[in-house]
Amino acid sequence: MGDMNDHGSLVTAIKEHGEVVLIDFGENEPLTAGVNIFGDDKAQAVFVDEKDMSMLAIRAVEDPRTLDKVLYVRPPTNMRSFSQLIHILEKKTGRTLERHYVSEHEFAKNIQEAPFPLNFQLAMVHSTVVHAGACEDAIDAAVGVEATLLYPDVEFITVEEYLDGLLP
Repeated sequence: MGDMNDHGSLVTAIKEHGEVVLIDFGENEPLTAGVNIFGDDKAQAVFVDEKDMSMLAIRAVEDPRTLDKVLYVRPPTNMRSFSQLIHILEKKTGRTLERHYVSEHEFAKNIQEAPFPLNFQLAMVHSTVVHAGACEDAIDAAVGVEATLLYPDVEFITVEEYLDGLLP
């Protein structure tokens, strides 16, 4: 088991177990040795930069249209399939990532067998993958609002722009 705060132990854990692959764009050697793809590769993921989220949170707090509502943030330019995200990362790094396809059943088994806190982290990834279709679902206006419709003036940081700021 690797320690999230110890780069060396994470690299060792990945090399020995290969079940969890982290992507670290910090000052240390990147951990992008491979990527596990869980479930349907056509499932959508949404990228939203923390600066954009912070700005939206500030605007939403002062906006009566968001009172007692769930604020959904799904910028169309940042809704990508896992394959698209991997392709972007490969293009930016100039590396080809080895892909490992893991069935949902196998992934659920890994969650059950993993110790805490890894099981919790894997369960969060599973929830995201299983409910990834929610990215495309219509929003019930009684309980939620879409930030991109409320604030059409916002130009969201794209996945590519985010990676440009991280990668040399």
